[in-house]
Amino acid sequence: MSRRAKGAPPVASAPPPLPPSGILREDLADDVARLVLDNGHGNAINAAMVGALEDALLDLEAAPPRALVLDGGTTRWFSGGFDLTEVLKLGDRDLRGFLRRFFELLARLVELPCPTVAAVQGSAVAGGFLLALACDFRVLGEGAQKLGLSEVDVGVAVPATAQVLLAARTTPATSLRLSLFATLLGPEEALEIGVAEALHADPRGQALALAQALARKPGDAARVTKRLAAGPLARAMRDAEAVAFDAFVASWRSDAAQARLHGIAARQATRKGA
Repeated sequence: MSRRAKGAPPVASAPPPLPPSGILREDLADDVARLVLDNGHGNAINAAMVGALEDALLDLEAAPPRALVLDGGTTRWFSGGFDLTEVLKLGDRDLRGFLRRFFELLARLVELPCPTVAAVQGSAVAGGFLLALACDFRVLGEGAQKLGLSEVDVGVAVPATAQVLLAARTTPATSLRLSLFATLLGPEEALEIGVAEALHADPRGQALALAQALARKPGDAARVTKRLAAGPLARAMRDAEAVAFDAFVASWRSDAAQARLHGIAARQATRKGA
């Protein structure tokens, strides 16, 4: 079903300015909700962003829309993963708590009781790629992008949650290959292997068009179909993490990984100060 989208969809209006949390919810026509991410730092994932997304999901779970668009905003990054300038400062207990919250956030996004579409206008790597994968569909921009799980090239294991999720969106063999080689995909390859539903010059507008098409399905058929598919996947993610979490943390804490992570954090700090 993956395809390159043709033609111009209804143009999505530009969202209003972002609140301090860096996450904005909009309620649009056809009972479609849109969450816009833009924390001013390439949507790097830190405790504040996780907390804001948790709050947003609480509202969405309590009163689900008929469809949701997760919009990466206007920066060149949908999200580059964790904000290492903050995460590397965490002690062991706080690090474990942060990681558990993030993995649970992914499972909750997977099982949100409405169809979800990610509008990925820029690169999505590591944790940012996982946020996009946790949505049912992804619409990518047509420009130069990087998408994938880069952890192994940094000396960190790809978490079990990520492997289960990527296997569900592609195949187990493809997930293993991409995870072990830390392959970063371009838009065309992402489309070919099923990571992307469509490529489009206006990913925000096309994602909204897809969400509206899903929202207009009669009755609760689309919502229930989504729930029946998502429940087993979310359970598999949680079950895998329950077994493998300590091994992932140990790889994160290894000397090889820490040296590389601190190097990335230094570059992130430079970009923040620019």
